[in-house]
Amino acid sequence: NSKFSVIDNIGSDIYLVTNHEAANNKVIVYNPGSRGFGYKVFIPERDNVITSVNLLNNKFYVEYMKDVTDRIYEYDINGKLIKEIIFPAHGTVSGFGGKNEDEETFYSFSSFTYPLEIYRYDVIEGKSELLFKPEVKFNSSDYITEQIFYESKDGTKIPMFIVYKKGMVRNGNNPL
Repeated sequence: NSKFSVIDNIGSDIYLVTNHEAANNKVIVYNPGSRGFGYKVFIPERDNVITSVNLLNNKFYVEYMKDVTDRIYEYDINGKLIKEIIFPAHGTVSGFGGKNEDEETFYSFSSFTYPLEIYRYDVIEGKSELLFKPEVKFNSSDYITEQIFYESKDGTKIPMFIVYKKGMVRNGNNPL
């Protein structure tokens, strides 16, 4: 069964995210004035699953799940990739909601070494500002999170994370 979810509209164009003929989802644009269900692919399906799409200030913020981490990409009004939003580490992102006229949005970020942090994102400037960071007796910058891949028996590459203190020699003799 195909699923369609409305993102927003710009004028008479309606933007939707769908799995119709796209197992990893794609973004389409539909104009009700056209005959039948004639739509155009706006952002095609990629190797990674689209998990959410938001429209802010005529820019589309598309969240993909890649190797068990969240990635946010910004697209322009023509569906052209502008940039990837960069986060402090591999992790989980939630947010980027709002209305098309909004010039800012908010999101949270967390990872193995970063407790949940809240950010404001300036859509016009394309910059993040840290708003909230919990006070914990832990310095994230003292640790490294490295993503590696392990090949299973059937050849599937399985993503794994190794978290360790900077300066530690990875030689297989470290305590668990």
